[in-house]
Amino acid sequence: MVIVFFIIVCTAATLYTSGHRDITDAAQAAQALIPLAGKWAGILFAFGLLNASLFAASILPLSTAHVICEGLGFEAGLDHKFKDAPIFYWLYTILIVVGAGRSSAAERATLENSDFLSGGQRNLAAGWS
Repeated sequence: MVIVFFIIVCTAATLYTSGHRDITDAAQAAQALIPLAGKWAGILFAFGLLNASLFAASILPLSTAHVICEGLGFEAGLDHKFKDAPIFYWLYTILIVVGAGRSSAAERATLENSDFLSGGQRNLAAGWS
């Protein structure tokens, strides 16, 4: 957690001192790092975000399934075979599927309801369709 904190502080300090003060999402932060620290800084930043999201997407359902099963007295843990802890494995699978479904539904809703394209780009894109 300490390393993550310093990554955030270093990125923010680099962007702030170079005049990038209106960054609203991670893609803008990665793009803003390229002229300051080179092409590899933007790629490394993007890879770090991908790694963090994949790590969280696997660990959160796992820990939730483990806590629920332990609390209810069922066998839990990856060290058990499926036949020894079926409730744990089914709960883990369901949590991953529900999380993926909620994530994709939220992404669609965000794109449909946001100003994803600015006015000129929207008109241009409408002309292409």
